[in-house]
Amino acid sequence: MSIPAVSVKRLISLGILIVTLSGLLLVRDEIETHVPIPAEALTLLTLVLCVMALVSSARILIISSYRRRLKLTPGEQDNFVLGVDAAANVIVVAVGLAALFPALGVPFREFLTSLSLFSVALAWLFKEHLSNFFDSFRLMFSTDFLIGDYIKINDTTKGYIADITFRATRVKTDEGDVLYIPNSTMMNNEITNYSKVRLKRITVPFTLPTHLARDIPMLEHHLTEVVKEAAPDSADTVKVFLRVTGVTGDQTKLQLETSIDRFSFAIETKIHRAVYEAVLRWGHA
Repeated sequence: MSIPAVSVKRLISLGILIVTLSGLLLVRDEIETHVPIPAEALTLLTLVLCVMALVSSARILIISSYRRRLKLTPGEQDNFVLGVDAAANVIVVAVGLAALFPALGVPFREFLTSLSLFSVALAWLFKEHLSNFFDSFRLMFSTDFLIGDYIKINDTTKGYIADITFRATRVKTDEGDVLYIPNSTMMNNEITNYSKVRLKRITVPFTLPTHLARDIPMLEHHLTEVVKEAAPDSADTVKVFLRVTGVTGDQTKLQLETSIDRFSFAIETKIHRAVYEAVLRWGHA
């Protein structure tokens, strides 16, 4: 069974919008006759509904075509889909505001003229909000950060991108916490995106009694098999290197180095756990 590329909710909303617009056009004369509503207000309302219907139709066509091409499900989020939704919402709100002032008897051109006197002050007062707003569009239409990417925000915080909104990017950390990172921070700060790295290097430091670390090649071979079992998708290409990083008294410090084809926090955690368990068993052999 094929998966529909358009959500049913979108189609229902468009259907309601078209029915409302059609009804307004059919009974407009009766409304003007029996209801004390200015003809200009009805014209503006009709214009707004037409724009909403056109924008909604364009959004459905663009997103459905995009989803079919990438085989995305209706509920699956994607940067491009978020960007199209955001642009459509901005257009509808802008047209609605543009029609509101004439409906209230305020000429829109005169309103813009008076607003220009305060535009510099308003831009300065809300410069951070405006910067974050425009960075939201840059983030939604870019491929630098995608939903599902695993990122490092600082030296101690890592997580997956769960959602991107106008205000912030929602990140679910490894500890299960949810962080909201301003989009301007995402675009203008140094953030590591592990999902863009072709090969993810993994290091596992550990210590063994010196008498158990004498046969490094044998231990390296054993840990190679352990890593292959922990990361079966990379088993054909995985290489494990075991280095001695120091000797303290009767303890030898070692570090296992390997890499996987595509970063996965779950796989990295599995490799760490498997290596440490193997080292413990080796130590008790």
